Amino acid sequence: MQVAAVSTQIGACDLCGNLGHSHEECALAQPVMEQANYMGNQGQKHYNNTFQQQQAPPMQPNAPQKPSELEIALQKLSQSTSTFVDQTQSFMKETRANLKNQEASVRNLEVQVGQIVKQLSERPPNTLSSNTIPNPKEECKAIKLRSGERTRKTS
Repeated sequence: MQVAAVSTQIGACDLCGNLGHSHEECALAQPVMEQANYMGNQGQKHYNNTFQQQQAPPMQPNAPQKPSELEIALQKLSQSTSTFVDQTQSFMKETRANLKNQEASVRNLEVQVGQIVKQLSERPPNTLSSNTIPNPKEECKAIKLRSGERTRKTS
């Protein structure tokens, strides 16, 4: 008598990924009954809470997934960081240009102050820098007051 070897291959479970059982036989697919007992005060009523834990259906591997809140926050942080870097670089370029303009202005002021110092050193001490024009009559004969009156010198 010949015995034919029959090999059966069972694929991996869709729910837990283990080999050796199908998704119908998986423990995760079966409803789980749990019991919680409250034992706070002895001698009082004893409470039993039973609830049935349901397993969520497996996710489809080809289904489009929504980004999580953490991914969304990370994207927003990345965008705001790149915006901040761009603004900072723009600000730095503008600041450098303003600094160059200020340096040029300071150099011009240094040259002007040097010219003033040179002119002051060439002038003789205790003299005025402008040329005064002497009064041709060398005396004043009338004075006009703030009130508009004129006075004459009586000599």
